[in-house]
Amino acid sequence: MWHKQVGQQRQSTASEDETKKRINHKEVIRRKRISSSEDCSIESGFNGTIEESIFSDLFKKCWKIIIPPGSFVRIILERYTSTEGCEYSTIEVTIPDQYESYTLCADDYRYVPIIGSDDVKIVFNINAPYSFSSSFKMKYQMGKYLFMYNHQTYFLLSSSYRVRENKFPISVLSSVFLFPLFTARYYVTGISSSEDCSIESGFNGTIEESIFSDLFKKCWKIIVPPGSFVRIILERYTSTEGCEYSTIEVTIPDQYESHTLCADDYRYVPIIGSDDVKIVFNINTPYSFSSSFKIKYQMVIMLKKHNSEAPEEDENLFLLFSGNRRQ
Repeated sequence: MWHKQVGQQRQSTASEDETKKRINHKEVIRRKRISSSEDCSIESGFNGTIEESIFSDLFKKCWKIIIPPGSFVRIILERYTSTEGCEYSTIEVTIPDQYESYTLCADDYRYVPIIGSDDVKIVFNINAPYSFSSSFKMKYQMGKYLFMYNHQTYFLLSSSYRVRENKFPISVLSSVFLFPLFTARYYVTGISSSEDCSIESGFNGTIEESIFSDLFKKCWKIIVPPGSFVRIILERYTSTEGCEYSTIEVTIPDQYESHTLCADDYRYVPIIGSDDVKIVFNINTPYSFSSSFKIKYQMVIMLKKHNSEAPEEDENLFLLFSGNRRQ
């Protein structure tokens, strides 16, 4: 019996020593600093979940989220457990190119401000060797930042673009808007020059746009061949707010001329003879969610039909160019 107790004591002592060694080993590992993005797991999907516990992988404590150009990322801390509290374990969200950092802990379930950056770095810091129970679950969502209105930030998820392509009704689209309780510092900038415009150069074509499809695509430039004219027809314009809040502006730069069309104005723009024509989709209110339009343009040669009896009744005739239709 005595020999059995001694054996148990020796086994217990060995087990305690092994536990201490493991704790010391974990302490060394956890105190190792992440020095560069090469140490981080790369997350590049439009939406994803980052979940970690000290038990799952001792060396996996850094993630880098790659953000596509023109997009933003919203980060939500869904769960954080730590028996030691904020003093011993934290999540650090760093935006390298903006020299900014946000620290989240177990008592801090909140959104990180919407981030517009090339990448975001997330580090799980364990500052005590006995933080065995620390774990977290974080979600990130890529999308297009819309605007701040009434102290709320409107954010459109990337997945909603697929919804629109499947022709779901507006009521379905409205459900993808989320309202984080903070004020964003990022604003959609206006079109400043023709370099910002998409180039349309076909003989015939269609320009179609909705606020849902791409928030930053709101300008088009039509190249008109020498000696030709372009005829622009507004086929469809929908806007629940009417002409006061959203318009289409057709500008002829070298003639210093501009024509403004709106939802109640289904009409032709005068035929234009110019090197180029600029079309801008203006949204002048933060709640124009339903605004959209469809414009057709046609390259033409303009001819005169002379009325000798009544010259004032001369007519313009238009000969359409032949060519493949641009989709």
